[in-house]
Amino acid sequence: MKALPWTNTPRIMAECGSKGSPLNISQMISCVGQQAVGGMRIQDGFVNRCLPHFEYHSLIPSAKGFVANSFYTGLTATEFFFHAMGGREGLVDTAVKTAETGYMARRLMKVCIPDLESIFVKPNTFSRFVHSQALEDLSLQYDSSVRNSENTVVQFTYGDDGLNPNMMENNDRPVDFERLRLHISQTTPCPTEDCLSAAALSTTVEKKLAEPRFQALLPTGRVFMQEIRDFFNSLAENQKSLVVGSGSDERIGVRTWNRSRMTETQLELLLTEALDKCMLAYVEPGEAVGAIGAQSISEPGTQMTLKVCRRIFACTCVFESVSNYRYSFSDFPFQWYQLHERDARRAAIKGDH
Repeated sequence: MKALPWTNTPRIMAECGSKGSPLNISQMISCVGQQAVGGMRIQDGFVNRCLPHFEYHSLIPSAKGFVANSFYTGLTATEFFFHAMGGREGLVDTAVKTAETGYMARRLMKVCIPDLESIFVKPNTFSRFVHSQALEDLSLQYDSSVRNSENTVVQFTYGDDGLNPNMMENNDRPVDFERLRLHISQTTPCPTEDCLSAAALSTTVEKKLAEPRFQALLPTGRVFMQEIRDFFNSLAENQKSLVVGSGSDERIGVRTWNRSRMTETQLELLLTEALDKCMLAYVEPGEAVGAIGAQSISEPGTQMTLKVCRRIFACTCVFESVSNYRYSFSDFPFQWYQLHERDARRAAIKGDH
């Protein structure tokens, strides 16, 4: 990749993420690589050899599906044949996985694991409990709780913090304070204002956090307010270290211009934008969080094809992962669907749990 000029169009596509990868570029200019069928090298299809072009019991790389040429230099007849074998498996795999992943997505949305206690203790309520636990029924209410169609509480606070994962910036938090500070320092430099000292910075931040707009975030916004304090405390520590290193606090604005300079206008602007980001980061009432969760699990399953696993043995993880999804979301629920109320009562009476 580094040997290619920056104007090379395949390199641009691979690096910006529009399409392709370094693997595709290496296959074009260097070597296509080992071809795999069924997660293994090309096995003997004739009598003790892959093709009649090779010797009996031949174990050389080219006789087992290794393509030494690149797409630029061109493939030999046997290399082209092996490459077609791998490509055919990819087409078949795509057709088969479409049905499996689609059915998996439907089970995640429609099917649920029943409440075992309701089966044995209250057999007549079995169907009601099964319906009430479907992921498509879960939504966020105005009291910040997640409830199903029967108004049963599933989670008191969505995700334990009520935040929307799509709105996170850094480390699953609503605001990346350092990035926001750098943005404000460049867009609003305020060169004529004096820089706040470490003590004044901490005092001003505490006054701002005592305002009603920030107090309205409590108690859910306690972590966010603590993040604000920690960030400005780190700025104050940077200023103190610069003052100690220089032995004087004169012209502190010049020395801290790029590292920790903060004026009163910049402070107000940073807190306002951080508060807006925090308010937008919360999930709105009525959000279908259950359906979104089901789709978030099932959508990556549609990408589990051999298209992303062209190298030998790499496709094994795909088969295993899809199989694990299939068994975990199908066998257990449907086994309990087959329990009739009469059988459930008998199990409860016998104590056979």
